[in-house]
Amino acid sequence: MYNLRLLFYPSNLKLSPYIILALIPALKLLRFFYQELPEDFLDFLQAQNFIITQVPLEQASALNFLLAIGYNFTGVGEVNGGIGALLEDLSQSFQFQLNTKINAIERKEKGYLLKGEGCEFFTERLLLAIPILEQIHILKERSLQTYFRNYHHKISPFSAFVIYGKIRKEVVKTIEVKHHLFIFKNMAPRKTSGYFHLSLLSQPGDYDTFTISTHTPLKMWLNLSPEKAKLLKSYLEEKILSIIIKRLGIEKQGISEVFSATPFTFKRYTGRLSLGGLYCSLENPFWKMLPNLPPFSGLYFTGEHAFAGQGFLGIALGCLNLYQALKKL
Repeated sequence: MYNLRLLFYPSNLKLSPYIILALIPALKLLRFFYQELPEDFLDFLQAQNFIITQVPLEQASALNFLLAIGYNFTGVGEVNGGIGALLEDLSQSFQFQLNTKINAIERKEKGYLLKGEGCEFFTERLLLAIPILEQIHILKERSLQTYFRNYHHKISPFSAFVIYGKIRKEVVKTIEVKHHLFIFKNMAPRKTSGYFHLSLLSQPGDYDTFTISTHTPLKMWLNLSPEKAKLLKSYLEEKILSIIIKRLGIEKQGISEVFSATPFTFKRYTGRLSLGGLYCSLENPFWKMLPNLPPFSGLYFTGEHAFAGQGFLGIALGCLNLYQALKKL
């Protein structure tokens, strides 16, 4: 019952009229409009849906599907200047403390006590924007742990594999579109989704930067030894990069400083293995996600482990939901 509040307030989100779409299969919606679809177009819809929802089109709801294919038209898809620019802007608005790892969070009578290495912080209100479902161990109260473990199974079984690098401006000067989706269904079977998203970011100087991201089964990485994980990382990096170079018709010599990140990389730097947030399906509609306002006084959540899921759009909706709710407290 508590989660149903997300459907009706804040009124600015206006989600209640679309509840019915969360109960209708995506394919049923497609068949309503199209009796037949070309295979390549259906592949595109599958890819666009999977990137956002983390489930095949056959398991997605009509609402998930519409949000996924409309993602690029929302205006909420990237940060000008990158995430670093966003963090720098935010840092001008409040005090912050760096290099302070929080090892434990204890709930007290009138707030929360955060314990770090050689330091403690007390606050009456605590907003967590961390991958909490992979960090449940830092919560030291049993009732908190029990509550969040009820949502742990909703974490996506996939995680990102991302290639980063620099590319000479003269190499991409004829490429006007800065975001590309490549579909290779037969590439490295069962090792990647086969969907590769390329983003080019303009930089001062002679080089631009790029990222190529795809999804890989998390279980695949967890079953590998460290040595075999390194081999798989090198294989995927070389294979994916060669495919993109061939498809764009560019010279490999124009690319430099290439490196890649696996789920273990993200675990080291962000405390999470699954870089994909919560999966969205018919069985996991948005009102079953971890709410931004859980039933614990003074505790709030944003990010990919809470409403409204992963990606800039999901996080933006969650932040808007929390912001509107906090204004009413």
